[in-house]
Amino acid sequence: MGFFIYSLTHIVVQLFVDLNDMKKYLFIILLIIGVLKARDDDKVYDAIIVGAGISGLSAADYLIDNGKDILVLEARDRVGGRIWSRSWNGITIEEGANWIHTADGNPLTEFAEKHGFITYETPLNSMVVYSNGIAINNDEYDYAVNQLWSHILAKQGSGEDESLAKTVGDFKINKPLSFDEKIILNYLANSEISNEYGTDMKNLSRDYFDISKGYGNGELILLDGLQQIIDVLKERVNVRLNHIVTKIEYQDNGVIVHTSNKQFRSKKVLVTVPLGVLKSGDIEFLPPLPKNKQNAISELGMGLLQKHWLLFNEVFWDENVIWILSINEKNWECMNYTHTGKPILLCFSMGQYAKYQESLPDSNITSDIMSVLRNAYGVNIPEPVDVYFTKWSSDKFSYGAYSFTSVGNTPETYYEISAPIDDLIYFAGEHTHQDYPATIHGAYLSGLRAAKSMK
Repeated sequence: MGFFIYSLTHIVVQLFVDLNDMKKYLFIILLIIGVLKARDDDKVYDAIIVGAGISGLSAADYLIDNGKDILVLEARDRVGGRIWSRSWNGITIEEGANWIHTADGNPLTEFAEKHGFITYETPLNSMVVYSNGIAINNDEYDYAVNQLWSHILAKQGSGEDESLAKTVGDFKINKPLSFDEKIILNYLANSEISNEYGTDMKNLSRDYFDISKGYGNGELILLDGLQQIIDVLKERVNVRLNHIVTKIEYQDNGVIVHTSNKQFRSKKVLVTVPLGVLKSGDIEFLPPLPKNKQNAISELGMGLLQKHWLLFNEVFWDENVIWILSINEKNWECMNYTHTGKPILLCFSMGQYAKYQESLPDSNITSDIMSVLRNAYGVNIPEPVDVYFTKWSSDKFSYGAYSFTSVGNTPETYYEISAPIDDLIYFAGEHTHQDYPATIHGAYLSGLRAAKSMK
């Protein structure tokens, strides 16, 4: 063996001597890459984090602070996950998450303030509601909303859980309404509830659809994008992009994470992929996840909210309000986006209709939105000069927007998904936080919670 190694070394040295300078440099570079790759193959990390969204990055940041050797694997070619700020027509838009909800006292509000990020508040009560071109009195609207919420709250906990659609249907029966009033009520309920949770009311639990506790008042936008938070969190983190995790093997002596590129070893793994990815089965677990965890993943709902930006040559809408609602059967609602300095509306669709839209040409979606706007502002309003639409349902690294509590689920469902397995596999993400699901602060806090448990 000694003679063999000597001979091989002699041959390599002789080859190196015979190479010209350029080839020598190339030889050295390839040799270094080979050594590093060999080391990478053998290396055992303290923890591997699957997903470079806000939950994964917050966990990584905490673990690095505590002296841990961390690797983050990200399937996309960017960090941030469902936080995705990008430039469109000279402004920053949010393809995914848009707000720091319940901003007063929220840890992400404090984070933004600490780093000097510029915020813009979007009060929920700053709105105008149109019905057949006539603005509804806001007091009447608020009264109807309060009546509906009172009915829902009175029904919660009264017997077996049921769909929110049934609860709202009972309200219609107990309160005789005209045809027009029913249309308005349907839209009101969908605007206040379905659009908030990204799914049709038939899918929402009456008792637990609104479990998020929140902090205080205020709905904040970061004018230069939520990506600013991501950029701070990622500064010290070793992230491998374009690494699609396909399989996670776990046993007593550690974890092997398989990707589309290679495999990595670690003592522990934190899985932060969206609920939609867990539901899809795109990541294989060996051995399979415990049955109760599989059931929780299967039963918890994954909502869908699509965003549609429309740029016009001029403002024709109510510029002094944030929210513009026009009664329509498809539950469209729009947001005044002129705080960007440009005549832009951001419109939202949700649930099955939002999923169906992904198969439609952009022109069809534009026509749909414009019909709603013309119902409010007249047939002579101009066409948009540019549009941009999201397609989160077909995004294979999310398969939706955020989680919701479906009929029969409880806060325990979130706990079941978040529960670690044998001090080897941990879980984080908005779908694992009992108190703040479907929010970026819930995702952020879930990452910190998991990291503290892993330490």
